[in-house]
Amino acid sequence: INININMTKLKDMSQSDLISWISGLTLGFKNDIITGITSYAEEAEMEIEGSMFVSAGVDDIKEITGLSQVRAISFMKKIAAKKKSDYDTTAPTNNNNNNASSTRIIS
Repeated sequence: INININMTKLKDMSQSDLISWISGLTLGFKNDIITGITSYAEEAEMEIEGSMFVSAGVDDIKEITGLSQVRAISFMKKIAAKKKSDYDTTAPTNNNNNNASSTRIIS
C-alpha cells in the first residue's frame, strides 16, 4: 500500500484512494465493501469519494456498499477511527518562552 494513501484524509480521498484504504483494513468483508462501492459508482455513474463517508450514517453506508446492518456498523467504526486519526494532533510541548506561570498582567 502506498504510504501516501494512509496520510490522505478521508474527506480528500478519490474513489481509488478509498478502495486502497479499504484494502488495508482488517475486515473479513472488505472485498464486499469494494465490490459494493464499485457497483454503486457504476450504477450512479459517479465516483464515490471519501467525503461521502465523512458524515454518512449507517443507512448511507448500507446503500453505497450493499452491506448488512451489522457489517455497515463495523465499517462505520473503521471510518470513525480514520476520521479521528485524520484530525488527531500531537500534544503541545512546553514552551519555556511563553511565561505561562507569570503573574504579570499585560495591558
